[in-house]
Amino acid sequence: MALWISLAVAAALIFSGLTWLRPSPQEKRQMECRQAARKMGLVPNVRSVSEWAKPRSSRPMQPFYSLAGGVGEHHFSVWKSADNWVGQGDSPGSHRAAEALSEWLSQAPAGVLGVDANASQIGAWWEYEQSNHLDELKGWLQRCPRRKGL
Repeated sequence: MALWISLAVAAALIFSGLTWLRPSPQEKRQMECRQAARKMGLVPNVRSVSEWAKPRSSRPMQPFYSLAGGVGEHHFSVWKSADNWVGQGDSPGSHRAAEALSEWLSQAPAGVLGVDANASQIGAWWEYEQSNHLDELKGWLQRCPRRKGL
């Protein structure tokens, strides 16, 4: 009898450990969203937030969705702080970019925390990661007035 009980307990422990390997519903949604983004031409990844942006972010690592076609030599990094967009201090020209792009930035989709742009890509730090808003995010990034496109 003790043998059967110990085998049952061992089997329960093994199978309960396997449930940890299955992705949670949130992880499934994130995987589906990132796969859909890749099919649309967006490049999703999770990046660490700079020391400057950490007070403006709820987590040290945030999803970042980028689009090929940068802004030439007018690099910028801006983050939403309350209802205002502010330029990252260690990124030259970011404060001027926040002012010059204020109309475009005001149209940011829900959940956009910040925007980084360089010569090859423009991307948004995006808190929500919802696949039904990917078209809106991509369209907004494409409409950036400084974007050179492809």
